[in-house]
Amino acid sequence: MTKAANKVVLITGASSGIGLATARVFASAGAKVMLTARREDNLIKACEEIRAKGGQADYFVADIANESNVKSLVEHIIKLHNKIDVLVNNAGYGHFLPLSQTSSEDMEKIMATNFFGTFYATQAVLPIMQKQLSGLIIMVSSVAAKRVFRTSGGAYNTSKYAMQGYAEALRLELLASPIKVSIVCPVVTTTEFFDLAESQTGKKATLTGPVQTAEQVAEAILSLMDNPKAEIVMLKSAKLLLAVNALFPGLVDQFLHRFMNK
Repeated sequence: MTKAANKVVLITGASSGIGLATARVFASAGAKVMLTARREDNLIKACEEIRAKGGQADYFVADIANESNVKSLVEHIIKLHNKIDVLVNNAGYGHFLPLSQTSSEDMEKIMATNFFGTFYATQAVLPIMQKQLSGLIIMVSSVAAKRVFRTSGGAYNTSKYAMQGYAEALRLELLASPIKVSIVCPVVTTTEFFDLAESQTGKKATLTGPVQTAEQVAEAILSLMDNPKAEIVMLKSAKLLLAVNALFPGLVDQFLHRFMNK
């Protein structure tokens, strides 16, 4: 049994992918998981599956990009459990067009979910954790928040850079407090995340480079309960590339343009 046992864990974007995988592993570890997303049918199925295996799961339908929805979500959890021990900021989606083809509306939409959704959820939960004198906030960021890898999808990178900056600022701000902030940076993950690419670009996304499963990311997220870290960058190859990029960004530009953007 990990330190997740009996903890109340709120997971955003929990209807599929990394969020759903995270709900499963936390529930298996004995946590009381609260799943939130917009798709109620998926949330119902997820909760039924978790409960059938002996886990504790509830859901609340909310659009994380809507601050009023987020406040209602947090109020519901407090009424139900009277505390929130862990927040997993996972909700987000991709955008696969070049910046030159990205409309202001599209940029506002992706920022609303990927950045402001994280901001709304964290700001709503923070006073509760401060009152409890305990809490863990986990940001599911991305290596795309540390380096642009493709000539398309710049709006997604922009939103994730904003999320990463917010997470790092908050982590430093809370460093001396009992509330901890951890950042997880996955690489390309095999989820429905890329299904949107075909509708936007007219062609199916090709997963280039190192690929990992949602379950691998979920296990890394769960590990933070027993071994808190400021940040986890998934895969050694990604760490190496980011280290090289810090010293030779122009060289990495040339490499990525040649090998990742065919």
